[in-house]
Amino acid sequence: MKIDFIESFAKEIEAKLYRIHFLVKKSNLKSGEYHEEVVRNALRNFLSRRYSVKTGYVYLDENTVSKQIDILVIDENNPFTYYFQEGDFVIVRPESVVAALEIKTRLRKEEFRDSFANIVSIKRVKHKALGYYGHIYAGILGFFSNKTLPNEKLGEWFQDKEIANYASEVSALWPNCFFFYDHGLFLHLDDDRNFDKSAKAPFYYKLFRNNQKPDVAWQLSLLITFIWASCENEDNSNRNLLAVAKAIKDFDFNEAMVGNDRFSPKTGHDKWK
Repeated sequence: MKIDFIESFAKEIEAKLYRIHFLVKKSNLKSGEYHEEVVRNALRNFLSRRYSVKTGYVYLDENTVSKQIDILVIDENNPFTYYFQEGDFVIVRPESVVAALEIKTRLRKEEFRDSFANIVSIKRVKHKALGYYGHIYAGILGFFSNKTLPNEKLGEWFQDKEIANYASEVSALWPNCFFFYDHGLFLHLDDDRNFDKSAKAPFYYKLFRNNQKPDVAWQLSLLITFIWASCENEDNSNRNLLAVAKAIKDFDFNEAMVGNDRFSPKTGHDKWK
């Protein structure tokens, strides 16, 4: 799919968010639910009608239930998809969930920790249901974070005790990406170690369009591309990773750069080249 086409959707999201921030910043209104709704509607308009965009829980059995997830992308072609639905709120079978997003108006250390746990919870449910094939592309999108977010600070977040515990987990259960909207900072989990074959563990790498400058529309396009790729891979073969890997290659990486800094639970921050 052409990058210009995908980027047009990203720019629509960016424009709507700008209007919300402009109107809300000088009032006491809370914009959190609007952030979710803007992203949710954008995905609905982008994806085919085969896929619905909801919020709720993923349920396998009474002992295996995810935390509530802000955005669930659901394949409606799967039989017996829902245990419960009321409007956009659902309790859904793990087989039907293709992608997930946690949307945070404020993505600071506490929200970073909580959203990481939420994503791990949904991935665990699908992994338990389908084993090797139980993959969900799942990311975290935060609109406002610390006024500044240097590498050292972000590294401390990854070294937080609760986050560090996930270092012992299979990295396929970690969030696939973090996007700090206000900083133009996109972190991509290189689970297959395509960037650094010598890495002893998977890391999150910064992705930039060029010159390591923030480009929010391009980074939103990248997030949409990964979600679209997960949906495109209808049979979920290879845990959906074939489609996502293909999307990385198809995306306009002639203009893309991988930053020198990388991050990982427990390890925190280091430089790799």
